[in-house]
Amino acid sequence: MFKFGTYMADNYQKHLLELIYTPLGFGIKNGARTAPYAADDHYDHVHVAMRKGGLVPRFATGGEVVRQAAPILNRRGFDHKAAAGILGNAWGESSWNPGATGYGGGGLFGFTTSPVSLADMQAYAARKGKPWTDVPTQFKFMLGHGQPTGMAMKGPLNALDTIPATTEKFMVDWERPGIPRLDDRIQGAFMAADILRDMNLRDAAEEKQIK
Repeated sequence: MFKFGTYMADNYQKHLLELIYTPLGFGIKNGARTAPYAADDHYDHVHVAMRKGGLVPRFATGGEVVRQAAPILNRRGFDHKAAAGILGNAWGESSWNPGATGYGGGGLFGFTTSPVSLADMQAYAARKGKPWTDVPTQFKFMLGHGQPTGMAMKGPLNALDTIPATTEKFMVDWERPGIPRLDDRIQGAFMAADILRDMNLRDAAEEKQIK
């Protein structure tokens, strides 16, 4: 996280509305460095907001992944924190690149070992008539496959109170990665949460109350 915060400050300072990450020892407000502020709430994630909105180019494709995946998770009843935790794991595995490959696996979730191997996911996509890099197809595959399935994670994730907790729970129970890099996953989850908030998606339970 420190590396990410430093990268944003060094490369995008004049474009930032806010950058808050207490370990940096400074903040950024309206493109200028300031003394740290909101320090107590920003030890465990980097808060970034662009002055004119939008996404840093490096993350533009990833933001589109979140925007495509979020309605799928929302419609199936995953709350905001649960969705962010799942998306954070996708960030940790692929930097939100649906065509990522390496180390015997690939895709958004680093699909590696059957029944959720890259070959399993590609075969699923072929049966659906979709390219294997299709974002909704990869999320639907994740939800229907694994031990437990991604869908079976809804209850346990929704029961948790924080984004770091949902991120770790999905990592331990579904991803089971060889290289955890939990800090990277949590940072991705907070980035996803910012995009979800901008999308103004309500949790499924809230939608039912409105209806």
